[in-house]
Amino acid sequence: MFLCLHHYRDWNLELEVLSEEGKIERTPYHVEIHSEDNILCCQNGVHVLKVNSRLIEEKIYDNICFPLCCKGGDYEWQDHGHYFRAELPSLYLHDGLYVDGKELRSQRLNTEEWKCQFSIWLILGIIITFLGIIFLIIDSTDCCWVGFLYLGISCLITGIVTTVPGLIGWYRAINLNRKYKYLKKANQKSDVSTIF
Repeated sequence: MFLCLHHYRDWNLELEVLSEEGKIERTPYHVEIHSEDNILCCQNGVHVLKVNSRLIEEKIYDNICFPLCCKGGDYEWQDHGHYFRAELPSLYLHDGLYVDGKELRSQRLNTEEWKCQFSIWLILGIIITFLGIIFLIIDSTDCCWVGFLYLGISCLITGIVTTVPGLIGWYRAINLNRKYKYLKKANQKSDVSTIF
């Protein structure tokens, strides 16, 4: 099938780790995610996560509706004092590895990406709802085409339905942002306690 694909991603990075002597050292770190079946054909698949050639999680499920609903689509873990989040490809988001909330290549927070992508849904929903209201106002004046009533009602329903994914995505982005802030404060407190 032409829609089948092989999903294999790996990232090589160096982490800054606080050694036992209190010095910051750079440690090599390799993350690898590949599909268990090696080929995905338009269905949710099972993935395997390896860190430094060590199997961390045997079953990570992708989710085409991530982050709007259902489980899967991402995996989180903490290691060497850093917070990792791997996001698998989905309908709305790009896949990537986020270390302490920032994507490795773009250095953008994934909450920023989520907000940008779900803002499009919000703006589109608001515009369509606004058009629906205009069509209903035109219909109430009895000046023109009779179909403005149905067009206005369908635009209102479509606008509201389009706004819902944007609101859900924004809510999830705000919750994830709070989680990052909490982890950052916890790491700062643990760094201060190791110094003294």
